[in-house]
Amino acid sequence: MATFEQLLKRLEKNEGYQKAQEEFGPLFDFVNALTDLRIEKGLTQKDLSNLTGIAVPTLSRIEAGKQNLSFKTMQTLVNALGGKLRITPKADSVVELNSKAKEALEKLVEKTGMGESELIEGLVSIYEQVVDGAGKQSIETMNSSK
Repeated sequence: MATFEQLLKRLEKNEGYQKAQEEFGPLFDFVNALTDLRIEKGLTQKDLSNLTGIAVPTLSRIEAGKQNLSFKTMQTLVNALGGKLRITPKADSVVELNSKAKEALEKLVEKTGMGESELIEGLVSIYEQVVDGAGKQSIETMNSSK
C-alpha cells in the first residue's frame, strides 16, 4: 500500500492537478493561513462568526476550500483576526520571515525609525559596501565559523 507522500508525489505529476494547483494554490494558501490564524488566536468558527457576522456554515465552507471569497470577505475575516491582508501580482518576490526574523526586523524598525523597506535596502547597501571593501574577509570568516 502506498504512503500518503507517495500518493501525493504521483498526484503532483498529474497535469490536471498541476493546473488546479497553479490556478487555486494561492487561494488554498490564503485559506490555510486564515485557518491557522483563527486557531492561533484560540477562536472557534462560532467565535469568528460572532465577530464577523459570517454564518458558521459559510466559514466551514471557506476553510474547506469550497466557498469563493470576495475581497470584502477576505478583508473582514483578516481584520477580525487581527491580521493584515496583502495581495500582490508579484508573489514570487514576496519573502516570508520566520518569527525570530520578524522580531529582529521590528526591533530595528523601532530603534531606527525607518520603514521596513528602507531599512532592508540600507542594510543591503551596507552589506554590499562591506563585501566590496575591506570587510569581505570578515564576512567570509563569520560564514565559515557557522
